Amino acid sequence: MRWEQIKSIAPRISLIIWAIFLPAFVGLSLKAMNEDQLPSLLMDGIRRRASLGAPYATTDRALEMLQTPQPSEAIRSAIAALPSDGDLLFVGTGNDHPSEAMHRFISYLIWPRRVFFLGCGWHGHNTLQDRVHVAGIIYYLSKPPDSVTSRVQIGPHLILVPVTHPIVWTDYCNPS
Repeated sequence: MRWEQIKSIAPRISLIIWAIFLPAFVGLSLKAMNEDQLPSLLMDGIRRRASLGAPYATTDRALEMLQTPQPSEAIRSAIAALPSDGDLLFVGTGNDHPSEAMHRFISYLIWPRRVFFLGCGWHGHNTLQDRVHVAGIIYYLSKPPDSVTSRVQIGPHLILVPVTHPIVWTDYCNPS
């Protein structure tokens, strides 16, 4: 093909692409309107744009899996009640990607405070070898042992257990 022939075909190709995508876009939009999905999709987009200027917008977006409104503020305010010189222990369901990612997000959010990670095994039993002195324990997708009565629920998937007096726990995972 010569260059002149290609130049003469290009507008027709562009017209064909528009003829395919424009009706598809309009059709899918009308379908969403008929199923009452469009208002919720629009409102989700508006809410996300409104939160873009918020102080913790990026972290809140990463912490959406917690299903908690303004998760960054909720975590920071719960941890603010703990002594500032103590470390935190993050107890997850295991050495899986969601637990590791959540540990990293929370570590970033409350930096420079140290947050140690402990993944409970399949049998719900694990020990922390270093016996770290902690000011609080964060449980993600797991429950604290039944003997723990003082706890702060930071949403459906996150529990903070303040450690008010120096104790040495060797078993942080709930065996039940």
